[in-house]
Amino acid sequence: SGLINGATYAGILVGGYASVIDSINNQSLSGSQVGTIAGGQYGIAIQSGGVVTSGITNAGSILGSNGIFLHSGSQLINGIVNTGLISGSGMSEAAGIYAGFGSTIVGGINNDGIISGNSVGIIAYNNSSIVGGITNTGNIQGSSNAGILSFDGAYIDTINNQSLSGSQVGTIAGGQYGIAVQSGGTIGSILNAGSILGATAIQIDASSQITNGITNTGLIAGTVGINNAGTIAGVTAIAINGGTVIGGIVNTGSILGTSAGIYLNQSTVTGGITNANLINAISAINIHNTSLLGGITNTGAVIAQQFAIGVSGADARIVNGITNSGSLVSNGSAPNSGIYIGSNALASGGIVNQSSGVIQGGNGIDVAYHGVLTQGINNLGNIIGTSRGIALYGAGTVAGGITNSGLISGTSYSGILISSNSSLDAINNQNTGSTVGTIAGGQYGIAVQGNATLGSILNAGSILGATAIYVGDGGTIVNG
Repeated sequence: SGLINGATYAGILVGGYASVIDSINNQSLSGSQVGTIAGGQYGIAIQSGGVVTSGITNAGSILGSNGIFLHSGSQLINGIVNTGLISGSGMSEAAGIYAGFGSTIVGGINNDGIISGNSVGIIAYNNSSIVGGITNTGNIQGSSNAGILSFDGAYIDTINNQSLSGSQVGTIAGGQYGIAVQSGGTIGSILNAGSILGATAIQIDASSQITNGITNTGLIAGTVGINNAGTIAGVTAIAINGGTVIGGIVNTGSILGTSAGIYLNQSTVTGGITNANLINAISAINIHNTSLLGGITNTGAVIAQQFAIGVSGADARIVNGITNSGSLVSNGSAPNSGIYIGSNALASGGIVNQSSGVIQGGNGIDVAYHGVLTQGINNLGNIIGTSRGIALYGAGTVAGGITNSGLISGTSYSGILISSNSSLDAINNQNTGSTVGTIAGGQYGIAVQGNATLGSILNAGSILGATAIYVGDGGTIVNG
């Protein structure tokens, strides 16, 4: 509870393969007396195979260029509990806690105080590991780089960022990244009910991975919220459940879910979702009762068994639409679709399927059960359903029409179906000179039935089917 100071090197050094300390307990007394362990380079250094067997407890201050430093196969057993200050300062690469070169922290890090570094709050580096995870209800801050960094083959099994009742919000923040996984690093899972903040809040580079997903019920905020160039895998790879992501989700790597790839529920995501590589899950992108501001842009492959993109629930909103120049494909059994908008959801900004785009499923696109799509569908590529290319049913509405200069095909039934009290204002099937719009179905090219309404058909391309255009069972084409 006093001062331990090593002016040129370390406040406490545990070094060499025969060096063992059972525990380090740095306390503060009531009033102004703060236990302080300080060193010119390291507050506490455990190196060259040194071992601490019963952990480090800190309620005072641990200070150095690196606050706590583990190196060269050293071990810290029973972890770190911090309710005080652990700080790394005085050099550009300073870290609050540094575990490097095959060192191990067993029992994790539990922080209810402050862990800070000029560069990184906590770093696991060069095949080191933090087993037992990092639990935070305080503040972990890396001023210039990252709050938490797993780097160069290092492993952190879980990061659990929580908030306590009242105003205490667990915060992980960095000048560049809140949490970063780089150069072959691995994090098992990220659970966030607090705040993760950075220019990019969570970053996974091309050689790194999160193996058991990201779950957010708090705030993830940055110019980019989640930026994945590596692999995020899990039952649900990314789950935002009652949380907020500012800066959106950008994927140039792989998002793999045994259930869902990206699941947004009762949340707000600004900045949209951008996929340039692979999202693969039973339900690849599932948006339920969530506001997604910034839309969805896909230039890669989104592969599902149920919905490649599903939007549902009365509070579900997509602003700025869906643009596809890649593949949105559902390979499962019915009901399945490339894009599903239903159950009172509203998608504004339309759907644009570019000339290279493929939207495919049992139905290519479904707008159903009081779902509403505004600004229409513009297809220059291929929308293909084993049953229907585009289907409106259960009082689904598309405002802004369907404009087609590509292929809309429903193999067994119809290219376009408007049924069961649904409405579509217009179909414009174009011949651009270089492409001829084709709407084709096994039974009907276009079918209007079940008290549904279609405003008009303008055709300069091809409408094909055993019956090209079918109107029946109370269906209406208003303007022929």
